[in-house]
Amino acid sequence: MSRRVTRGFQGSRLAAARKAFGGKPGMTIPELARLSGVSAATLRRWESDITVPQIDKLLDVAEILEIKVPMESLIEVPRDERYPVDWRALFGLLQPTLGAMIGVRTTVVSDIERGGRLPTPKQATAIAKIYGIAPAEFLASCERARARPPRSSY
Repeated sequence: MSRRVTRGFQGSRLAAARKAFGGKPGMTIPELARLSGVSAATLRRWESDITVPQIDKLLDVAEILEIKVPMESLIEVPRDERYPVDWRALFGLLQPTLGAMIGVRTTVVSDIERGGRLPTPKQATAIAKIYGIAPAEFLASCERARARPPRSSY
């Protein structure tokens, strides 16, 4: 189960959002750490692109910085290149959460994201509704995940 943002996160964008928050001088890393519950060391590693954030922790930070979902200002993957996991990351959802929202087990969400199975029409419609996109757009992202080259990450 992927808890981390796998593609498109840019630490420089997080740093810029933090520094711009509330006008000059912005918010310091220790302040953001205190308010979000994410350690200052972790925030520094994210901003330096040393590590990538856990999806739920990034959502906590984004909420403090008043960044709404989808978190396109922090995670940049062109729409026509997105995989299902990219959509989930943009909305700050973990696989168990998404599964519960659409009434399926976490393993079903995982299989869909890895391209191991296509969602049923009912599942595709439910997921697309959560993301505010057309079912066809979500299905296209599923097809990209299914057709990706061997040994490539999703």
